[in-house]
Amino acid sequence: MKKALRLFLAIIVVSSMIAGFGTPADSADKKVLRWGKEMEAIGNLDVNVTNENNIYELSDLMLDTLVMKNPQTMAIEPNLADLPKISEDGALYTFKLKEGVKFVNGDELTAEDVEFTFYRVFAPQYNGLNTWFADMITGAQALMDGNADNLEGFKVIDKYSFSIRIDYPFSAFVSVLASSPFGIVNKKECLAAGDKWGLSTVVGTGAYKLVKFEPNVNIVFETNKDYFKGAPGLDGIEMVHMSSETAALEFEAGNIDLYTLNTDQIETYKNDPKFSKLMKYQEFQTTVYMMFNQSKKPLDDVRVRNAVSLAINADVIVDQYFDGNVTAANTYIPKGMIGYTDSAKKLTYDPEKAKQLLAEAGYPDGVTITVSESNRSSYIEIVQIMKEQMKAANINLELELTEAAAWMDARRNGALMAYDNGYTADYPDPDQFFYSIFRSDASKNRSTGLESPEVDARIDQGRLITDPAEKQAHYEALDRFIVSENYNLRPLYYLASYTLVSDRVENVFQKNDRLMYLGNAKIK
Repeated sequence: MKKALRLFLAIIVVSSMIAGFGTPADSADKKVLRWGKEMEAIGNLDVNVTNENNIYELSDLMLDTLVMKNPQTMAIEPNLADLPKISEDGALYTFKLKEGVKFVNGDELTAEDVEFTFYRVFAPQYNGLNTWFADMITGAQALMDGNADNLEGFKVIDKYSFSIRIDYPFSAFVSVLASSPFGIVNKKECLAAGDKWGLSTVVGTGAYKLVKFEPNVNIVFETNKDYFKGAPGLDGIEMVHMSSETAALEFEAGNIDLYTLNTDQIETYKNDPKFSKLMKYQEFQTTVYMMFNQSKKPLDDVRVRNAVSLAINADVIVDQYFDGNVTAANTYIPKGMIGYTDSAKKLTYDPEKAKQLLAEAGYPDGVTITVSESNRSSYIEIVQIMKEQMKAANINLELELTEAAAWMDARRNGALMAYDNGYTADYPDPDQFFYSIFRSDASKNRSTGLESPEVDARIDQGRLITDPAEKQAHYEALDRFIVSENYNLRPLYYLASYTLVSDRVENVFQKNDRLMYLGNAKIK
């Protein structure tokens, strides 16, 4: 879009939106950070019933975890609790809470609130979607199955101390507890809110407290002035629902302070001297890939999966669609995580080899592969690029679009033949990339079709390894098997983003877990 037209549209958009939420100049006495974002996927702020990063980053404003990921390095650090004492057998973790930490309603944080938070993750009446994160806690499965009314492995020792026992030593357990689904909630308020929790009520110890949540309109947070780490330099945050085009125009007009650019907007702002200096770049521990469901013909044949992999040119996707702003992937494990290696086999584009493999598999005239995406997926244009690439290999790639909820249901039922997705490290350990995706018990939920006791054993073995060199070798080999031997998926690129941040705002950035960090945000 030409600059003049952008500015003309900005005048129209700003005029129509000022009545809705004002501009920074309208409230000079208030230091409110305004964040423009597409909010259609944000229907509930209850982190227990979602696996959406959009909601994780909002939950993190309100809820603190026992331990935390350093925003810059992702190293695990104390937070609500000190780092735990771990028993010699690696199965018992004993924690001590910081004393005097207050919830935003004034209640003091106690071990009873922590116990309730962990109970809520697994108790079936709360419909938790993140049980797999820590289902090794003793008694978790019995609670999920309705065969227990408490979490056996969690023991309150006193007001500020508790222990957690797990069924087997798990080297990433402390890292798991730093992930968003384990943000500690106020037991009293959560029970009183009932099904309003996550809609009108969320009470945590976090840097911000919820004031208003109107889906597809806005979310308003007020700064917790009594935050135990010291209040951020804001009076509050307002997230406002708007399209990507509107958000860009609103940022240009000075009406919002924060917006993460869509891919097709990046070059425009990189080439604009006024705005290029306001762009912040961040690579994520996220790999975008095409998944192959090996329970669906013709993908049940490893030669066909290999052929489809060979028919994709990720370098072209990176250069043409992303203008080189992301990096082509040769591994499933993302850069910066143990198990990643620069020396992984280069995934090449070879349509002639692909045709040969298809012929050997009994498909001399080629195959049709259906790639399913939700109608709000960011991968639709990438699928269209791959569709053109695959023609040279006699592969007909059909794009099937469905409504987002229907797509998710189909994936959970193992019904998708193939799909594009991105996977991000909620906890900084390669275990997450395999345990929740490629164990046999996830086969249906993730539409992988992989049910292999041998693979399960390799995944489970990785959870026990504590030696860094041994762990690196183990996950390099597991990654190689998934990508270049069994061809369960085709890595495409490692995700990155550019975010526009107003020059009146400091200490705001996206972490490499894709979550926006506002814990130390400040308005000058």
